[in-house]
Amino acid sequence: MIPLAVPGMVLGLGYIFFNHPDNPLNGLYGSMTILVICSIVHFFTVCHLTATTALKQIDAEFELVSASLKVPFYRTFLRVTLPVCLPALLDISMYLFVNAMTTVSAVVFLYGPDTMLA
Repeated sequence: MIPLAVPGMVLGLGYIFFNHPDNPLNGLYGSMTILVICSIVHFFTVCHLTATTALKQIDAEFELVSASLKVPFYRTFLRVTLPVCLPALLDISMYLFVNAMTTVSAVVFLYGPDTMLA
């Protein structure tokens, strides 16, 4: 739950303060990799909680019944789990898209001055 409480700017500032040439992760500075890692760490908790809540809504008996009827797991997933969880998946994708569009403050702290942005 800690990443839920840590703003993206704090993650970016933490990376800058610990960006020392002797640091083994110093090669990540100024790359797209650090921006992706920062976004995943920052936004993972909300998506995880949303997906977990959606999966808890499904009755466990569906899996037991499909196993007893020898229905493949992928068919149960496609016909039961996915339709029930589709609103949560759409919410997660919208959340990630909107937050990915607002990472300009993280770009300011994570990229070097010679990096060309899109």
